Amino acid sequence: MKINSIVPQVESVKKITFDENSARKKFDSVAKYYFWIMGALEIKPNNIALKMINIKKGEKVLDLAFGTGWVLERIVQLVGTENITYGLDYSAGMKKVALNNLKKKGLDTSVELVTANVKQMPYGDNNFDVIYVSFLLDLLSEEDISKALSEIKRVLKPDGRFMVVSMTKNGTGIYRVARRLYEWMYYKWPTILGYRTSCRPIYIENDLLRAGFKINDYCLTSIVGFMFPIAIIKAGK
Repeated sequence: MKINSIVPQVESVKKITFDENSARKKFDSVAKYYFWIMGALEIKPNNIALKMINIKKGEKVLDLAFGTGWVLERIVQLVGTENITYGLDYSAGMKKVALNNLKKKGLDTSVELVTANVKQMPYGDNNFDVIYVSFLLDLLSEEDISKALSEIKRVLKPDGRFMVVSMTKNGTGIYRVARRLYEWMYYKWPTILGYRTSCRPIYIENDLLRAGFKINDYCLTSIVGFMFPIAIIKAGK
């Protein structure tokens, strides 16, 4: 699917259910259980994204919002354990769980993880060959999406690759029906083990284009058990 121009935004994007501080507390509190509540459902789109981005050994890779470390572990193996893979998450609870999971597999010495905000990252300009972000941008307010993409563009190398996995407003047929059902339920979803869903469909394709990224590859899929549309996008400067 080719996407190279901004489409009219005929529908509004839902306002986020958690502000930044509340969201951080939520993820801290559910970090131990998050993979079994939501993370396992995200395996399918992340597997597609990891194949699409084609990470090579020795590349300098940053995993944003690494969560419990499922994707991070696979990136470490692709980059090579003799190299360092970088990760950033604003939840200290998630960082603790991710490091523990990596340590069990002897991979904790191959990562450099920081607790920081994607809107102000502690990295220099033009730093990374690959930046990977999964189910983060659709958690942010529309203003913060713009700020985050500006930072990502700053730290990505001129010829670097940016991999995005996000809920999207794109899609027709069953994707459109399922997406509208999700949005109707957005403020009604139940809380499970202290976790309440907060991702929502956004115009991620438009967001990337407005930020000055070029969309090089695109796939529309869904998470396991649901048909909510998930955009998998490989972009560059």
